[in-house]
Amino acid sequence: MNERLKQIRKTLSLSQEAFGSKLGVTGPGISKIESGDRNLTEQMTRAVIREFNVNEHWFRTGEGEMFNPLSREDEFMKAAKELQIDGEAEIMQLLIEYWKMTPDQRKIVKKFLSSISEVYKKDTSSEIYNGKIPSDPEELEKLYPPVEIETKDVG
Repeated sequence: MNERLKQIRKTLSLSQEAFGSKLGVTGPGISKIESGDRNLTEQMTRAVIREFNVNEHWFRTGEGEMFNPLSREDEFMKAAKELQIDGEAEIMQLLIEYWKMTPDQRKIVKKFLSSISEVYKKDTSSEIYNGKIPSDPEELEKLYPPVEIETKDVG
């Protein structure tokens, strides 16, 4: 199970510190568990299964899929929780404002987002077209400078 714990952490691209903080354990504590210097307690096993949606059978035996499938609603809730934890206040506010919109206002937003998507798909010279979105906001802004959008009140 020690190796599978490490495999989960690596699959989620989390450092030992970040992984441990979600479980109430220090990075060095996770390191000791992964290396086999410390046993994985039943309480820690349950915490890993719950926090990371790990398939219990796989975690205990190595058989089956690593993660349990998420419903669309659970996946959305997980994403919202992660956005909140990661300090993505602007994205969360956008979702809240979208949720408050009337159906007609939402249609306008969907149409706008679809048009942006089409522009990205057609721009074959961009890094985005090749599936490589720059992680540096300044580089992304060079590819796609901010655009002023004129809005009108629908409601």
